[in-house]
Amino acid sequence: MNTLINILEKNHSEAFNNAMIPVTLQPYEVMDGYTLNKTCYAVLDQSNKRSIALHGKDYNLIPYEKILNGLSEALNNYGIKLDNVGIDFKVDANLNYMRLRIIFKDIVYGLKYNKHDKLNLAIEVISSYDASIIFKLRTMFFRLICSNGMAEIKPIASSFKKHTTGLNFMDQFKLLESFNNQVNLLKDQFEVLTKIPLQSHEVQQLFKGFTNSSNKIHLLNDVMHRDLKQLDRSLNDVTLFDVYNAVTNYSSHNQRAVAVGKRGSDQYKIETSTMDAVKSTALREVEIEKFLRSKLFLAFYNRKALSTN
Repeated sequence: MNTLINILEKNHSEAFNNAMIPVTLQPYEVMDGYTLNKTCYAVLDQSNKRSIALHGKDYNLIPYEKILNGLSEALNNYGIKLDNVGIDFKVDANLNYMRLRIIFKDIVYGLKYNKHDKLNLAIEVISSYDASIIFKLRTMFFRLICSNGMAEIKPIASSFKKHTTGLNFMDQFKLLESFNNQVNLLKDQFEVLTKIPLQSHEVQQLFKGFTNSSNKIHLLNDVMHRDLKQLDRSLNDVTLFDVYNAVTNYSSHNQRAVAVGKRGSDQYKIETSTMDAVKSTALREVEIEKFLRSKLFLAFYNRKALSTN
């Protein structure tokens, strides 16, 4: 059987080997001869004899090996085949975090407003040993024309959990039981977005509701304009989907807009951020989730669509 573990071991050996490094959680009571007021717990890399991170008493260590084995088992149990997938797998060199994204190339949905705008179904799992990223498991759409991970407007099959003693990560994989119906469950959220037209001032109202940074607003406008051009659409065609795509593009791509010229100049250049890309995405997704659940965004989202078709 072509299991996830087999695929990762064969085609992503470096990341896989890092994920398989044994780790343990041990109490850490003395530092440089000083006794700590509260016992800390160290995540230890047993192969390289080093400490990865320190945590409090409620931290729950979930080895990457167990997550990958649990996911591989769930995929097999629920009949989710991996015959035609793209895999993005990264494990930090210091083992701080792991991210695995499985894109199902043969599960494609074309948005009704433009059949060239296609979405692939994907599964993503993220975790960390340094608690910089919470445990995440979700099914999602992956937009092909801009390589965006598409966040849910309303949670359907996602689990975001802190690494605490109450987390039973194996239970989270039960979300995948309905995987084969995820396209039907997710598509309606995005079809609604394409049916809500926006005027220029409403676009800027939403962008300003997302951020008060002029640099970020410039980046969002730049993304939206490039996206419209790719699909041969104009600013007169803008819908809530275009705003949504701009902010999810911001989270998926580690870019920033930097002002150039004299102070007060409205000229910017787009460049890659120096921050680690996986951690950048994790932090930016917190902004996205807050925005998508804001009164402002939901007020637009809950508008009556132009068509029910």
